[in-house]
Amino acid sequence: MPRISVKEKRKLQILEALNDCLLTTSFSETTIKDIAKKANVNHGVLHYYFKSKEDILLNYIDFIIDRYLTVFTKWVSAAGKKYPSQRVFIEETLLFINKRVTLDRNISKIFIEIWEISLYNKEVRRKLKQMYRIWEQTVTDEFAKVIKDKKAAKQLSVSMIAFFEGISLLSIVFDDKEHEWKDILNNFNKQVLKTFFK
Repeated sequence: MPRISVKEKRKLQILEALNDCLLTTSFSETTIKDIAKKANVNHGVLHYYFKSKEDILLNYIDFIIDRYLTVFTKWVSAAGKKYPSQRVFIEETLLFINKRVTLDRNISKIFIEIWEISLYNKEVRRKLKQMYRIWEQTVTDEFAKVIKDKKAAKQLSVSMIAFFEGISLLSIVFDDKEHEWKDILNNFNKQVLKTFFK
């Protein structure tokens, strides 16, 4: 495992601090000083690593992409050996994504605000598009190994991401008592499996 430089370690510390801030305060109300305080650094240090608060946010989106793709690809690599049946592999992949991403209220809460920011900020929108394209391609590549139909794999990954993002949003708006999110996701997963494994 490669060593992380002091610079990279400090940048990660700042990005984690932004994450912590966004769990309690909106991005517009979060200041550079708030982020610095959470990161336990002088606020002048932030300007050494990032041009602006927006630059921290753009790097934060990359940070989240890297974090979740690393978790997903490691899981897929292990799961490919663990689940010899294509159907079981797809089923377990969907369950994994639901548990680790879709129903993670912290990341959902943060991304609701990032989606809103992207409506008015072209750079944030560009970064989000990049994030979803990477996520879509990663999932498509994994599903194509199993489904063998590249077009069907892409359609599955796009529809799955859109559906899961919608559930992620709604799970913040409505609490678990109003909707059984796990049941809804399980039913969706069953429909996906029926479609591809008749």
